[in-house]
Amino acid sequence: MKKTKLPEKYAEQVDVSSLTDIEDKVPDLKKDLHVFVEYVRNRTVKRSVRENKLPKTDLTRLAKLISDPFAPADVAEHGESDWLDFIDHLALQLKFIDYDTQGEYAGYTSYNRSFPDNYIDFNADVYTAFLEKSLQEQEQVVFDCLVDSYANDMNEFYSVNALGRLDRFNFWGCATGVMPFIRFGEARRKVFAHLKNYLPGVWYSTSSLIRRLKHLDPYFLIPEKPRYKYPHDKKKGRYGNFTEIKSDQPHPVKPADPDAFERVEGRYIERLLEYIPLCMGFVELAYGKNLQQGISPSMGRVRGFKVTERFIRFMNGALSEPKVTVLPNHEIHIESDIYPAGMLHRLTPFASLVSEDKICVMRLERQRIIDFMAENDAFNLEKFLNRISPSPLPSNIVAEISEWSGQSDMFVLHEGCGLLEGKKPPEFINDFLKEKISEDICLIRTPETVLDELEIQARAPVEIRHSHAKLSTPPQGITSRFLKKAVKKQKPAAKERVVLKQKTFVTLFFQKPDILETFAKELVREKCPFEVNKETLALSYGTADKKTVASVLKRLRNIYQITIEDLSP
Repeated sequence: MKKTKLPEKYAEQVDVSSLTDIEDKVPDLKKDLHVFVEYVRNRTVKRSVRENKLPKTDLTRLAKLISDPFAPADVAEHGESDWLDFIDHLALQLKFIDYDTQGEYAGYTSYNRSFPDNYIDFNADVYTAFLEKSLQEQEQVVFDCLVDSYANDMNEFYSVNALGRLDRFNFWGCATGVMPFIRFGEARRKVFAHLKNYLPGVWYSTSSLIRRLKHLDPYFLIPEKPRYKYPHDKKKGRYGNFTEIKSDQPHPVKPADPDAFERVEGRYIERLLEYIPLCMGFVELAYGKNLQQGISPSMGRVRGFKVTERFIRFMNGALSEPKVTVLPNHEIHIESDIYPAGMLHRLTPFASLVSEDKICVMRLERQRIIDFMAENDAFNLEKFLNRISPSPLPSNIVAEISEWSGQSDMFVLHEGCGLLEGKKPPEFINDFLKEKISEDICLIRTPETVLDELEIQARAPVEIRHSHAKLSTPPQGITSRFLKKAVKKQKPAAKERVVLKQKTFVTLFFQKPDILETFAKELVREKCPFEVNKETLALSYGTADKKTVASVLKRLRNIYQITIEDLSP
């Protein structure tokens, strides 16, 4: 769709300052999806037999891990969380996990299906392939899954989503009339195409969006000439499925009514806005009272909407990849528009997660690197970090990675084996040979059997068993190439005196470049040495200069309200 300046009647700005009910802080869908999948992949989770739901114990744990602040209370009071159910179902739709959804009837008298031994299976290949995609591709996968998922009785008209507040139409008769022929996936994409034309960060009235669709795309939902499943449905017309309730009395919406579009498609648009766009962080919404008191479903409650920068970038295919910066203090800062699950997954073998916010902070760990390199000795960690970070790695990080990688040499532990030492071993040894180390040393299986056979052949074998703490000394008179000749202890040489100098740095992270510049100028005026990283808005200074920095902060507090938060683990 060609983007043009919207006429004011289609882009009416609205003042929401008088509306106290603003939905602008919603759970992070991408983060919670990742948290949920990582949780079930590392545990054996068995779903309930009757309702096929997550166990209360797992729900309680997950509620504390996800970003929905209401989830712990919901689970404690009601035994479930709508947002967790939504994440659970989405993970199943995306095939990241699998479990039985059909169930079985326990017997002839059973009216409800049961789900015995229904364990959640983690599909590692599917999820790994998803994480390896770009952020734009990942967001598109989730978007397509949500947009194309619907049924006659599972759509914005009849079902309430995890974040939805608005009431719905009665779903009685949803398998008749026009409903079986509505392509909700196509309708949703058309609405998104219209939303793309609005400026981000500006509040628009929902009624102006409804007017836009009514005048420019009136058949985005129900075709101009709809199909009908049964002949008598045609008599009811295109709005035969929709009936309002006033004073407990039904009031069917008639195609001839002048406000029929607002009462059906208009209600649909309101409910669509608080579904996929809200759940994915594409819009913010402002709610008001029902414009038609005493009539349900409600109408006009979503008074205003505001599209986000993230939505515009996504619709333009321009979501940027995470920006990664490796700092000298072993921290890795990951800045991203969307929760960088893929990047965190790639860095987890080498680093631990310190904090999550607009910038995720990880810390390189020596033992993790050593363990990983022991099993992947051909992997070049320095090259990998240089590839994901636009800035060169700090010199101390390069040196330490090289040192830690060198400590990852592997050794092979053989169980149930023994070392046989002796010249010209008998031929039968070949039947027990695991590895020939040299002409007179062999690694053999089942050493007890070999020892018995050697005694039968009168070879006079000597068995030496070693403890876990130290090697045992062979009996006197026994020669072995492993015995060391006694060496007279020499007086150790005088130790060379080495003096190491250490300088510790403190790093401050600023939210805005102009504040960083002001602070740096004040330090220059005080002749205080420091280093600046303009990409991460970070400024580092030595601990010896704490007093100077404190005096500068004291002066700047006359201009700014300064709070210092410690990022240390």
